Amino acid sequence: MEPGITILQTLATLLPEAVKRRFNILVHYAIPRRERLVQHATENLVIEVLIQPLVSTVRQCVKNLLASFTKHRHIIHVGYTLSGSGDWLLQDGTFSVDDFIDLASDYDVQRIVRAYESSISMDITCSPDGYWMGETLQQNPKTKGLK
Repeated sequence: MEPGITILQTLATLLPEAVKRRFNILVHYAIPRRERLVQHATENLVIEVLIQPLVSTVRQCVKNLLASFTKHRHIIHVGYTLSGSGDWLLQDGTFSVDDFIDLASDYDVQRIVRAYESSISMDITCSPDGYWMGETLQQNPKTKGLK
C-alpha cells in the first residue's frame, strides 16, 4: 500500500460506482499534499473522515458540523497532538481548543445553538492531554449550548 493511503481509502476506491452513488460516498483527493476527505450523507447521518488534513480543511469541516441542523455531533481526533496543550498536529499547522471556540463563536453557529440550545449534544473524543478534556469548553459561553 502506498504511504499515506489508509485501508479506508483503499476500500473506498475499490467500491463499484453503483455502490458509491447509492450510498452517496465521495472520495476527494487534494494533490500534492495528499489530503483526503471521505464523505457519506443520508437524511439521518452525515460522516466526514479527514485523512491527513490541512488546517483550513479541519476549520471548514468543524464549522460546517457546528452550523448544521444535526442535534447530535461527534468529533473524533486520532492523530498526533502537542503535549501540554493537546493541540492537534495537522499537515500545515495545529488546531487548538481556541480555534474550536473561535468557530463556535461564528454568527451562523450561534444562531443554530440558540435555536436548539436544550437539545444539541456534542462528543469530542481525542487525546486526554491539554484543554480538550478540561472545563475550557464547558465553561466558555460560546460553547455552553453544546452539551
